[in-house]
Amino acid sequence: MPLLYAILQRGGLFFVMVALMLTIKEQFPFSNFPMYSVLPDSTICLQLTDAQEKVIPIVPVFGGAITVLKKQLNNEIKVVQSKIAIKKRDDVPPEVTRAAGAKVLRWLLTHFKCNDPKLIGQAIRLQQITFSVKDGRVVREVETLAEDCI
Repeated sequence: MPLLYAILQRGGLFFVMVALMLTIKEQFPFSNFPMYSVLPDSTICLQLTDAQEKVIPIVPVFGGAITVLKKQLNNEIKVVQSKIAIKKRDDVPPEVTRAAGAKVLRWLLTHFKCNDPKLIGQAIRLQQITFSVKDGRVVREVETLAEDCI
């Protein structure tokens, strides 16, 4: 027993874990693959456009805001989801998503300065693009969530 203890104490635990992992192989939860093996039915991304539907590049115009827009939208929707007891994001009513989009757009315009003088005073739109697979094809749907002036 003291010999086994000495081996484990000097790195033997590492070899025991390696042997265990080789025995178990790719079995959940000992694999990192299962979290990628089930993809959602659809996914969304956000974009800003001007009144003529021309896409506004968010990073050059507003700085680093792009990294948080989708998180802000999801957080706003989760707040309402918990209040009205809706489990799946896909079951959220469109008016809830639009109200969350309006808050996110207002947040963006409040916290980030527009670096493009041509856009000052112009209407911009926050749009949600949903990509989904239907009948073996990728479908792209665009919905305007909110509109406001810079």
